[in-house]
Amino acid sequence: MTCYSDDHMSIAITRASLAACLIFQSKARESEALLRRALAVSSQSNDTFVKSIHAAWLALSLQMQKENQEEVKTLLQQATTWLKRVSSPADKARVLSEVGEVLTLRGELATADETLRETLKLQQHHISRNHWRTALTLCRLGECTAVQGKLDDSMKNFQQAVEMMSSDHVK
Repeated sequence: MTCYSDDHMSIAITRASLAACLIFQSKARESEALLRRALAVSSQSNDTFVKSIHAAWLALSLQMQKENQEEVKTLLQQATTWLKRVSSPADKARVLSEVGEVLTLRGELATADETLRETLKLQQHHISRNHWRTALTLCRLGECTAVQGKLDDSMKNFQQAVEMMSSDHVK
């Protein structure tokens, strides 16, 4: 087993953050290599949050490319297994939101809905009702409920997110 230094972890975290930005710019393929390297390094660490978020982001990247569905499933399982050892509710919510997004894209809507609602509870209780990550989760839940045909629920989630982001109190 290779032992990585704190500098390697910092580089892995930076690569993963860059890759996450690429994902959200619809450049999933470009993000994949960065995320694979970041996950290889972070998997050797004891930081279960970093491992969880890297696995979730790689799953998202692969899902957006509609490739390697078995690997996506495995990565989601890894992320949720590691997540059980994350102590910070804010960190748990961050990973769960990403997992919920991947599940929605995979069409696992009941599980996605449940995951995103759990995320929302954590965020509202431990972060803030007026935080941009909470608004993002509301949008993801709105997307999930829309795909399920629950258009009234979907509209409420999107409306709540818009109101939150329009507030002077958003963090």
